[in-house]
Amino acid sequence: MSRVFIYEELELAVAKYGLFTDKRVMDFCKHYPEEINFCGAKQGVKVFDTMYGLFIGWSCAIHDGMFALIARDFVSEIKTGVPEPIAFARLQAQVKKANAMMLANTVLIIAKESNWLTVLPRCYRACTYFLGTHYGGENAIMDTVEELRAD
Repeated sequence: MSRVFIYEELELAVAKYGLFTDKRVMDFCKHYPEEINFCGAKQGVKVFDTMYGLFIGWSCAIHDGMFALIARDFVSEIKTGVPEPIAFARLQAQVKKANAMMLANTVLIIAKESNWLTVLPRCYRACTYFLGTHYGGENAIMDTVEELRAD
């Protein structure tokens, strides 16, 4: 849980596992490595970045980048006059997408690195991580939004 983020390792993981991401997220991760904390909320609950010995933090790193960009987009929309309910609906849709991509990326890592004995327990645990972000992620992203608004 105390791993240091190194952008080049993320690039290699994206290529090795075929992880879902985009240029904007990768650029954010490259230029703001301090925003990448791997698994768990930036402030609050931290979870293990391994699943039965397998490092899955790359899917969390991409998720961190997505969440940071979603929060920034929300604040930017509010500042440019988009009504808050519309901006918030967009934020919620983007949070769902980020959470689904985190699950998909975690399963891609698991599928490549697991055998018949470890694949199901790891996939089950990946689902618990997804549910944690699904039910608790909105609180985490709103903490970031409040920080950005205060600036």
